[in-house]
Amino acid sequence: MRRTLVTAAGVIVWLIALALAATRIRGTATSGVDVVPIYEAGRAVLHGQPVYDVPAFVYPPFAAVAMIPISALSLNRAFDVWRVLQVVVPLIACPLAARSVLPWRRAWPLAGLLAVLLLKGDVFVDSLFLFNPTLLFVLPAVAVPLLWSRNRWVAGAALLGLSLAIKPLLVLYVLIPVVLRQWRAVAWTVGTAAGLTLVGAAVSHDLGGLIHLPQTIATSTNLHGELLTHNVNLASVREAHPTLTVVTWLALLLVLTSVVGVLLGMRRVGPSASAFVAASGALALAPALAGSIDEIHYGVLGLPALVAILAQHRRLVPFLTALAAAAVLLTPRVYLRVDPLSYNTSQLRWAVGQLLVIMASGLYFSLWGPGHTPLTRRRPQLIPLDPVF
Repeated sequence: MRRTLVTAAGVIVWLIALALAATRIRGTATSGVDVVPIYEAGRAVLHGQPVYDVPAFVYPPFAAVAMIPISALSLNRAFDVWRVLQVVVPLIACPLAARSVLPWRRAWPLAGLLAVLLLKGDVFVDSLFLFNPTLLFVLPAVAVPLLWSRNRWVAGAALLGLSLAIKPLLVLYVLIPVVLRQWRAVAWTVGTAAGLTLVGAAVSHDLGGLIHLPQTIATSTNLHGELLTHNVNLASVREAHPTLTVVTWLALLLVLTSVVGVLLGMRRVGPSASAFVAASGALALAPALAGSIDEIHYGVLGLPALVAILAQHRRLVPFLTALAAAAVLLTPRVYLRVDPLSYNTSQLRWAVGQLLVIMASGLYFSLWGPGHTPLTRRRPQLIPLDPVF
């Protein structure tokens, strides 16, 4: 009887999720502000033109190569394809996130619930009109830790290297095999990313643009002045709200402390799907929140970590922190007593939400996290190491 009820509930939530997904695909109006530069860079590759002559293209050159199948379409048709991709790809990540904490027979109903929460959550819905590729990176953000937790280090490293060659959002993930001394995975990550970047450079017809890419990325953002509040990193919050200067510096210290705590805790906790996915929250969001540019869509990368942390419901401190992060990021604006047109309010909301995700990841590996209780410690687990080649 209980299994029947769970199955029925799973079917219902998945039907709701699919209906919401169809609504999000059909109802997203956009100018394609973030995808147009990549689309035009792909067309530049097709026509043998320098990719970094394309205005606002600030991605590694392989991003233009990866975009070729879509760039071969007309712009309107490319928009139609992107509408589907930016909803379906994160939707695929939901079962993977659920699988990190439950066996599949119980994970698929939870995955449906996660899909509903994602498709209704403000951090996802408000990101759709931008058509930014960040939403697609939710899938490798979950898949890489899952592969590594199953001792498939090479496969996970190759996937991570591919993602880095397109957009280096998950660059801190490479620290996981470093601290666990999985040097083969480190080599595969670096080798895959470097190899694909060289392939992109060979066909991008713009080696000079590639050489100056880091400087271009650091100086190319237009999120200044009136647009400053669209940048939700700590530096921009400090500039927009001078009274919060001390708070933002303390927040930066919390970010750094959480990342260090995650890395130090990885060896003690040992390899597991939930631990690796929980670590992804801090490792995915810290570079953006502490760096020079961070927008609303980056917050979506922290959602899988919240699933893994909330599954550890007996660990009160990280649980409550993750619950607060989920509430800040996902609660529909209609239930919040804030002005939806107030970008100052939104900037603080997304910055606080990302900070809470990072803190929850750090706390997961802290005194209150898995591996020991507040009163007793357990012996650290031994981790099998890959041979160095």
